[in-house]
Amino acid sequence: DVLRAISLSFSYKGGSANIYRYAVNKKYSPLLYSSLALLYKNKKRYVDSIDTYSEFIDKNKSSRHAYKFHQNIIALYKEAGISDAIVPEKVKFINNFGPGTSYQKNINKDEWNNLNKSIEKNVIDLASYYHANTKGKNKVKNATESEKWYRYYLTYYSSGSQAQQLNFKLAELLNDTKQYVKAINEYEKSAYQYPVKDSKSAYAAISLYEKPKQSDHRWRNRLKNAHVKFYNEFGTHKHANTVLLKASQYQFDDKEYTDAFSTSLILINKQRIDGKIYSSAILIYAHSSFELEKYPEAETGYKKAYAVAEPKLKNSLRDKAAASAYLSAKTLFNINPKLAIQELARVGNEYKGTEVAGTASFDAASLLMKQNNTSQAESILLGLKNTKAKGFD
Repeated sequence: DVLRAISLSFSYKGGSANIYRYAVNKKYSPLLYSSLALLYKNKKRYVDSIDTYSEFIDKNKSSRHAYKFHQNIIALYKEAGISDAIVPEKVKFINNFGPGTSYQKNINKDEWNNLNKSIEKNVIDLASYYHANTKGKNKVKNATESEKWYRYYLTYYSSGSQAQQLNFKLAELLNDTKQYVKAINEYEKSAYQYPVKDSKSAYAAISLYEKPKQSDHRWRNRLKNAHVKFYNEFGTHKHANTVLLKASQYQFDDKEYTDAFSTSLILINKQRIDGKIYSSAILIYAHSSFELEKYPEAETGYKKAYAVAEPKLKNSLRDKAAASAYLSAKTLFNINPKLAIQELARVGNEYKGTEVAGTASFDAASLLMKQNNTSQAESILLGLKNTKAKGFD
C-alpha cells in the first residue's frame, strides 16, 4: 500500500523524473521505479511504463536491475502491440548486456546465467527475423543483419544446442545471396565441426563447389579433397558414389593418375553400384592405368568397359585394350622373350582387325626368327592374311 501510494504520488507529480529528486536513500530507487512502471502498466499506459524503466536504465547502466528492466521494456512493447519497436529494443538489449560487454562483471554468476539465456534467445530471434525478411525491398540490408547475428551466436554460443542448426541456416543465407565461397565454408563447418557429422550440410557444400568459378590451384585441391572427404564420412549416403566418381574425374583431369586409379578402383570393386557410375568409373580406371603404364590393369579395364559400353564406343575401347595388351607384351622383350612371344601372339589373335594386332604379330614373328624358330614365325605371318575385326566374345 505504501508503494502504491508513493507511485500514485509520483504519477501525479509528472512521473519518474521526480524519483531521483525525492528518493533520499538511493538503494530504494529500483523498487520505486519498478512500482511506478507497474502502476502505469496496469492502467495500460504502456509508453509511460516503458519511459520509467528506460529512465532508470539510463541513470543506472551498471545496476544489477538494469537488464531485468530492459526485459520488461521488450515485454511491454509486445503487450502493447508496438511491433516496430521490438527489434531495435532487442538489439539495444544485446549491445548493452551481452557477452563481451562490461556489464557481465557487475552481476553474480547465477544472474549472468539467467541473463545469458535471454541474450541467446534474442540473438536467435534477430537472426531469424532478418533472415525471414531477405526477400523484401531491403533484402541486402536484412541479409547483412541476419549474417551479423548468426555470426554473433556462433561466436559466443558455439557450444549451444542450436549452434549446428544456426550454422546451417547461415550457410543457407549466404547461398541464397550468392556468396558461394562463404556459404561453402559455413556448410562445411556445419557438416564436420560439431559432435554429430551432418551429411545434408556436407552435400550442400559439394553441390556449390563449381559455382564460384575459382581457377586457383588451391581451390581445385580443396574441391577434390572435399569430395573424397564426403565419401569417407558418408559412404552410405545415396549420393556417395556419385560424389566419389566426380572426385576421380577431377583427379584424372588434373593428371593425378595415381589418385584417380585408386579412387575409381573403390567404385568398380563395389558389389552394388549404379550402371552409369560403374561404366564411368571403369573408364577412368582403364585410362589411369594406361597413363601409369599399368598395362595389364588397363587392358582388363578396357575389356570391362567394352562389355557395358554403347555400340558406338566399342571399337574405340577394343583398340585401347589392344594397345594396352601390346605395350604390356613389349615390356617383356628383354626380360622374358618366350612369354613376350606368347603375349604378342595373343594380341595378334585376340585383337584381329585392330591396327596394333598386325604389329604385335610381326613383333612375335621377329622374336621367333631371332630364336631360329622359323616355322612358328611363318605360321604367325600366314595367320595375318584375311583377318577381320571381331569383339571379345
